[in-house]
Amino acid sequence: CVVIGGHNSSNTAKLKEVCEQYAPTFRIENAGELRLGMLTGYQKVGVTAGASTPYPVIEEVLKRMSEMNNVNEFNFEQELEESLRPVHRGQRVEGTVIEIHPNEVVVDIGRKQTGYVPMDELSDDPTVNPAETVQLNETYTFQVIKVEDEKGMVTLSRKRVAGEANLEELMAAYESGEPVEALITGISKKDGVSKGLVATVKGARVFIPGGQATLRRGENFDDLLHTRQMIQITKVEKERKSVIGSIRAVLEQENAQKREEFFKTVEVGKEYTGVVKSLTNYGAFVDLGGVDGMVHVSELSWKRIHNPSEVVKVGDEITVFVKAVDPEKGRISLGYRKDEENPWNAIKNYEIGAEFEAPIVSVTKFGVFARILPDLDGLVHLSELSTEHVDDPSNFVKVGDVVKVRLIGIDEERQRISLSMLAEGEKEAARAARKEAEDAKAEEAAAEETSPVEEAAPVEEVEAPVEEPAAEEAAEEATEE
Repeated sequence: CVVIGGHNSSNTAKLKEVCEQYAPTFRIENAGELRLGMLTGYQKVGVTAGASTPYPVIEEVLKRMSEMNNVNEFNFEQELEESLRPVHRGQRVEGTVIEIHPNEVVVDIGRKQTGYVPMDELSDDPTVNPAETVQLNETYTFQVIKVEDEKGMVTLSRKRVAGEANLEELMAAYESGEPVEALITGISKKDGVSKGLVATVKGARVFIPGGQATLRRGENFDDLLHTRQMIQITKVEKERKSVIGSIRAVLEQENAQKREEFFKTVEVGKEYTGVVKSLTNYGAFVDLGGVDGMVHVSELSWKRIHNPSEVVKVGDEITVFVKAVDPEKGRISLGYRKDEENPWNAIKNYEIGAEFEAPIVSVTKFGVFARILPDLDGLVHLSELSTEHVDDPSNFVKVGDVVKVRLIGIDEERQRISLSMLAEGEKEAARAARKEAEDAKAEEAAAEETSPVEEAAPVEEVEAPVEEPAAEEAAEEATEE
């Protein structure tokens, strides 16, 4: 190693001490101190200089060394010029790996700046070991992505070079239609809304539109991030280095094969274990292993529910059974609620007239619902709330009130239960009382209508005594009725 610098320079002295730890070292102040034979026997010669050493001095030393070496294939002066030549963004350079760290790789690019490759520019896989990607002292091609003159560092990329080289492979995959493996590296968003996925295939960037990322629209992309997925290349523009891919195309092809096999063996009543893939207002879609079936909201629970999310959530593994199959339309209707959990089995243990202490669970215009057994509600109609006329049930009872009800009807076919808040015979007694009052009122009205006729009749007429018994009989008959 040749160290160039003033003999009185402490910096130069320190450089000499460091270099002597690795190789024989000569310290010179200028080219005039070089002697014939000084460099004889050495295959490699390193040159360094103190920070204050003038560039012309360094250049003169290198020129003299080239003359002394007298080897055409190596020129110290030429190498100096090459090392001082600047690099620019997008340029490709050859570099030798000199250090490998967990998060970066240091590269000698033959310039005054040192190059380094951050982990995310070495590979798209954040879990890969850098030592498995590049080897120490091996030379590779890198692309300059950033020049930091202030720090004397150049940021390089290995994966971008590999990506451009693999663009031809993606073109071949596009023409053949063969799926390729991609690593999902990001989610493309606009105004906070996910528009698609960003993926890489052997270092090449691939965009997957939102409509091609999943089988059904509206599914969450977050679960796909940092996963490996098989995709089909649907478009390649080499000039723009643009590649479009689709996960959905691969899934549809796979599911078509699975669906064909599934419909060969499916039977009504057969049980399957599946995963809830998505929820709608009318039911839950369940993946049965590449084939989707739907559980209608009415088949999720025996009790009244307003939304499937009250029973299941996306990602749940559930056991379902086949209720109906339509191979032509590719539809599978599934059931989830179990017969042994049917609350209607419990009502069979009760007879008409059975009484319950039941909470009011809802109030409607036509009556109220009371829960007589777990997950089993019955209707108390307006006419069964009170012996008095009820216009608005909410003025009579509230949700949460516990009332005493009586079982008066069971319609198993329509699965309806009729209840009454009136005691047995109370409604009939009230009806009889109302009829008696109505009859008495009618009798009174009839008597008032006949009074004027009696006053106008002559006293001497013989018919008058006969009419009184007839009126009494009519009144008696009305009372009996």
